[in-house]
Amino acid sequence: MNDLRFERIALEQEREVGYDLVLVALGYESRAIAVSTELLSFKDRIVAIGFDHNREAAYAANTSWYSSNGIRLLNDISDGDFPQIIAKELEELASQRGSSLEPSRVACDVSCLNRFRIASILAAAIPLTQQGKITLDIWYALAEFQPPEGGFVQNEIVGPVHSRFAGWFRDPGRPIALVAGLGYEPGKVMGATEYLQASKVVAFMPVSLIKDYEPDLRQANESLLAELGERDVIEYAVEDPVGTLAILDSAIRGLEEEHNVVILPLGPKMFSVLALLAQLFHADSSVWRVSSGRHGLPRDVRSSGYFYGIGVRPETIAVGVAKQL
Repeated sequence: MNDLRFERIALEQEREVGYDLVLVALGYESRAIAVSTELLSFKDRIVAIGFDHNREAAYAANTSWYSSNGIRLLNDISDGDFPQIIAKELEELASQRGSSLEPSRVACDVSCLNRFRIASILAAAIPLTQQGKITLDIWYALAEFQPPEGGFVQNEIVGPVHSRFAGWFRDPGRPIALVAGLGYEPGKVMGATEYLQASKVVAFMPVSLIKDYEPDLRQANESLLAELGERDVIEYAVEDPVGTLAILDSAIRGLEEEHNVVILPLGPKMFSVLALLAQLFHADSSVWRVSSGRHGLPRDVRSSGYFYGIGVRPETIAVGVAKQL
């Protein structure tokens, strides 16, 4: 997987260059339209893909906004149908290049996508990027701070997030190491640790420019943090996806010598992107999800106005993630 490179990108600069296709979610959070608002000059190239469940909170308002701006809507799409739709959109775009040597430019807003859909987009886009047919810019709109809601929701899905990123343990008898992104979901990492019987846990703690998040984040993961040593809690900057990818790559590299590695990317959706990208370079590792699925409780979330991105580019000369970063 040494034919990819990763770039730090800024929304203002990439907007000036332009996009041939912009993939976004038609979701129930108000921030679902945040990136599209910034890229509205390409509205004829934006495709907003909806869901077949949880059409609550800001879903109707977002539908109206997309429609009033002439943005193409694909509504009532199930997770089962999503991969085929994405593959079709990307393959059609790639085929339109004709004899052009320049790759088509694709943007994707992952802020309101579930982790399976994020994985499905990368599974379809990465081969086309490797072939030099497209470039992929992945954007994330940081949410405005809201304190976590209480209550317990039963997990419906526990396992690999997508077959492409399920990995293959060469020695199933080796102990499991769990690399977990931390979010507001109390008990999910502890539950996954017990489910996998992991002998080692490394936690990635998000740190953002919105400092209000940290106290609640630590409280939600209080039991886990109390059990881990300082070396096993790694703080990462949400605003620096490329730097975080390098840190994640290094952590996996150190663990995989003696462990089978499972990555559980809870917390900001950009960390899910980075987990999936890291897995490309560590084929023995597996990216998992623990999700309440359709039973999740819809909650409206607004954008903070902070936008972060990572550019995925074809590269003919590169050696590993650390070299590229």
